[in-house]
Amino acid sequence: MFKKWNLSMQPINSLIIRIFNDNPRVEWLIVDENRNVVEGPQQSELNELSSFGKNHRVVVIVPGIDVVISNLSIPKRLRQSQLLKSIPFAVEEEVGEDLSALHFAIGKRQPDDTLTVAWSNHQTMQQWIERLQQASLQPEVFIPEPLTLPLNNDGWSVFLDHEVVLVRTGKHSGFSSDKHNFSQLLEIKLHELQDANEHAPDKIYIYNDSNKTLLTSEKIQSLKPEVAFDNNPVDLTTLATTINCNEPAINLLQGKYYSSTRQLKIKRFAIASAALVGLWLIILTGGNIAQYNSYNKQLTTYNQQIAKIYRSIYPDATKIVSPKTRIQQDLKKLGNAQQETGFLHLLMTTGEMINRTPSTKLESMDYQQQALSLTLQVDTFQRLEKLIGDLKAAGLQVTRDNATSQDKVIKAQLHVSF
Repeated sequence: MFKKWNLSMQPINSLIIRIFNDNPRVEWLIVDENRNVVEGPQQSELNELSSFGKNHRVVVIVPGIDVVISNLSIPKRLRQSQLLKSIPFAVEEEVGEDLSALHFAIGKRQPDDTLTVAWSNHQTMQQWIERLQQASLQPEVFIPEPLTLPLNNDGWSVFLDHEVVLVRTGKHSGFSSDKHNFSQLLEIKLHELQDANEHAPDKIYIYNDSNKTLLTSEKIQSLKPEVAFDNNPVDLTTLATTINCNEPAINLLQGKYYSSTRQLKIKRFAIASAALVGLWLIILTGGNIAQYNSYNKQLTTYNQQIAKIYRSIYPDATKIVSPKTRIQQDLKKLGNAQQETGFLHLLMTTGEMINRTPSTKLESMDYQQQALSLTLQVDTFQRLEKLIGDLKAAGLQVTRDNATSQDKVIKAQLHVSF
């Protein structure tokens, strides 16, 4: 009977942090996989969140005023590397600074074949990352403020945040403005849609402006879209619970800012894969239908999690082919191969040896301090010694704590490591 398996992969909650350029304090909350609020929203110093960094996905909302989001007409045939090279030339007229000082991130291809692109200053990106790292937080997602607002299918979402106005115009589009220029900028944006014969929003939803200071009554009457004010006081971090943390509208952590993020995802993939292997070992060595039915749902869940994480690491992958090999190769490139690939190799090699040994049943398994602790049932001492010999021949170190015999069943505890 299976007793314990300490490598199980639980759903990962997300720590959503909103950082500011002019304020050392941050707004934050924690949501589960279904976007239900687990804790918060609260305000605190960034270093007070350090304890959450190890077991939460860190999603950071960055100031929208420092990020430009645009949809560009770029040919679909270009590869990812070619896209990154062509984007600076495509936005050259829009950008008022040195292109080499900018970081570009690629979003989704839109129904009209335009490509969502966001850019920010390298120096600003580095400052955000350094602040988080000083608090021992490794971000996986940087998302600009406008794309955290509610997505209204029939209109635009507008959020007044003190002197800054954030606007979400679509699933992958939005902009920011200072409060005093918003009315004029809004009118320009609507005229641009009209000139391009594109559909204008039916409504403009305005949040956090109960005093109706953004637009004059005359301006509201002159606008074609209907203006609707949400008078309930709300903060942006609460609205951000609509974020899909697994697949955000756009993630600024790309290119040279992606390697550490990718390393976290690879580690999760390794853990999920290991848990899957462990469950299969238990089923295969247990050898009865009842156990299979008991763990079948868990196996399905692990397979789904592995596929999700794999596609987040390799977004261009159309199929999941030889995931273990590809992950191991990337871990070597990232300089973390010994710890992660060694763990998987230990587990899979041990499992293979057990499955090759007849009349052997795995009762429980634990992994601590880079070693597997196994409790096994075998029919003879000779079979047990053969298994130990096979494990050693495979390059593993094996120690046996004890072995007892009862009712013609040998029960033994083994510790296996490199």
